[in-house]
Amino acid sequence: MGAYKLQPLSIKNVTIHSNFWSKRIAVNQDVTLPSIYDKCEQTGRIDAFDLNPNAKAQPVLYWDSDVAKWLEAACYSLIGNDDPELNYVVERLITRISSAQQPDGYLNTFITLEKPDLRWKNLGVWHELYCAGHLIEAAIAHYEATGKEHFLAVMRRYADYIVSVFGTGKRDGYPGHQEIELALVLQRKTTM
Repeated sequence: MGAYKLQPLSIKNVTIHSNFWSKRIAVNQDVTLPSIYDKCEQTGRIDAFDLNPNAKAQPVLYWDSDVAKWLEAACYSLIGNDDPELNYVVERLITRISSAQQPDGYLNTFITLEKPDLRWKNLGVWHELYCAGHLIEAAIAHYEATGKEHFLAVMRRYADYIVSVFGTGKRDGYPGHQEIELALVLQRKTTM
C-alpha cells in the first residue's frame, strides 16, 4: 500500500471554466439568489428573526430552514465571486439571526414566538433539529467562504446547547427530518 492519504479538496480550490456551468452559476447569482431572498422578505421569513410578536406574519415551523438554505447558497456563491452587495446582505442577515438566539443558546423563531413552553416537545413535527441543522450548515458555508468565525460561533453555541439536552444519560429524541446529524458532523470537521 502506498502512503497516500486522500484529503478533501476545499471548494475554494475549485474553479469552473465550463461555458455550460458558468451560465448556470451566473443565473444563480444574478436571478435565483435575489429572487429567493425577496420571497423570504415578502413572506416574513427574514423578519421572523427580529422576534417581533406583532410582525405582519407569524413564523411557520420550517421558515428558519428556508432562510438558512438561502444563506448557505449565498455564502457558497461568494466563493470566488467578489460581490460586496451580496456580502452586505449576508452579513446583515447573520446579525439578525444571531440576535434571535436565546440566552441559553437555543435558536428557533417558530418555537420562540409561537410555542415557547413547548421547546423540544414535538421533535418529529416541529422541525427544531431540522432547522438547527440548516442553520449550522449555513454557518459552515459562511466560514468556508469568508474565514470569519462570528456566525460559526453562534451555531457552535446552539450545537453545545443541543448536546446539553440530548444524548447518553440525557434526553432521547429523533427529528422528523434528517439534517442535524450531517450538520453536527460537518461542524466537528470544521472545528478540528
